[in-house]
Parts: sequence; C-alpha cells; structure tokens
Amino acid sequence: MSNASHQVFQTDKPTRWQRFKWGSRFIAAMLFLLLAILCIAYVLHQDPALPLKERFKKVLVEEKPLLQENKIAKEYKGMRQFISETKPH
Repeated sequence: MSNASHQVFQTDKPTRWQRFKWGSRFIAAMLFLLLAILCIAYVLHQDPALPLKERFKKVLVEEKPLLQENKIAKEYKGMRQFISETKPH
C-alpha cells in the first residue's frame, strides 16, 4: 500500500471544498429565485383567456335562436336548464 496515512479522497488542496461551497451557494440561490418566482406568480394569479371559453358561453345563452338548433346546443340543453334553475337571482 502506498501512502497509507491518507484516505482515498483526502487532499491537501482546498479546491474540492471551494467547489462544494460555491456549488451549494449556487443551488441555494436558484432555489431562492424559484421560490420568489412561485410566490409572485401565486400573488399575481390571473386566469388566462381560454379560446374555448367563449364558445361554451354562447351555448349557454338561450336568446340566440341560431344556437338552439345547433348540435352542441342540443348536447348542453340539460346543462342550460340546470344553470338557469340553480342560478341565484
């Protein structure tokens, strides 16, 4: 055995410890940045404009005679009735 007084990963140079410290600092900074972004996103929560949202609103409106004969309107007829019955006035 050569040099039995040192362990396998033991070294006299501090470069490995310096890399570990700076790597830990970098990971901690990234985690802090990610947490800050998530908190800001939670506070500024807004619903995105969905393109399908308007299509379903049109189906729920009974005053439009063109949509009453539509296939989608027929499928959602029960839902329209349920909403009109349970809607608070």
